Amino acid sequence: CLRLEDMLLMKAYKFGVLYMGEGQATEEAIFNNRDLAPNFMEFLEFLGDVIELKGWDGYRGGLDVKNGSTGERSVFTKLNDYDIMFHVGPLLPFTEGDPQQLAKKRHIGNDIVVIIFKDDNSAEPLDPSIFVSEFNHVFAVVQKISHPDVVQLKQAGEVTDINQTYYRVAFVSKDGVHSLEPPIPKEVFQKNQKFHRLFLTKAVNSERSAMYADKFVTKMARTRLALMQDSGKDLQKLEKKEKTWQLLKK
Repeated sequence: CLRLEDMLLMKAYKFGVLYMGEGQATEEAIFNNRDLAPNFMEFLEFLGDVIELKGWDGYRGGLDVKNGSTGERSVFTKLNDYDIMFHVGPLLPFTEGDPQQLAKKRHIGNDIVVIIFKDDNSAEPLDPSIFVSEFNHVFAVVQKISHPDVVQLKQAGEVTDINQTYYRVAFVSKDGVHSLEPPIPKEVFQKNQKFHRLFLTKAVNSERSAMYADKFVTKMARTRLALMQDSGKDLQKLEKKEKTWQLLKK
């Protein structure tokens, strides 16, 4: 039972992070980005620490920390006792001649929560159906608000300091995902530690909520059944050893 609970307990998380440039509207275009635009780099440094993968001895989220096959750097942070590794699209190796960028999808395509940094000022919402992965279920869309727009927000009383960085944030999900908690009280946030904690908490809880979608419920049921069967076999072995020991004592 302890083994079952231990294996089902989430102790670490891995989230995808993709850069979406101006005018980009397809999965292929987004996965083919490989440059670190200044606004995007600023956001990555806000998310966590940029780490060298080679020799990294912490939670690696499936990334290669020995041979460099998944790039040289990534982004890592902690939330309470949880380790969080980010699979950053432009930091993963780019494959020439592969429009699908399958090496990147091998990691990001298996992430339940994907953060999209939308580097434009358009109000066009993200259509999550452009991402074909069966695992991607929740998308956090983040936009840095331009300075002229921040000035307008200040005039409207929505922000207090025009010299700070602000982000516009929205969470969208595919069908089958239940209510995402905690609810976001607004859509404009100042870049600070309070927002950092709220954003990561929302991402963690979004993944937990997505696990109740039909695809994952079925998978988890199979996992639980297999673990329970293994536990039953282990128990039978222990009982057999106990009986053998009792016979030897006689």
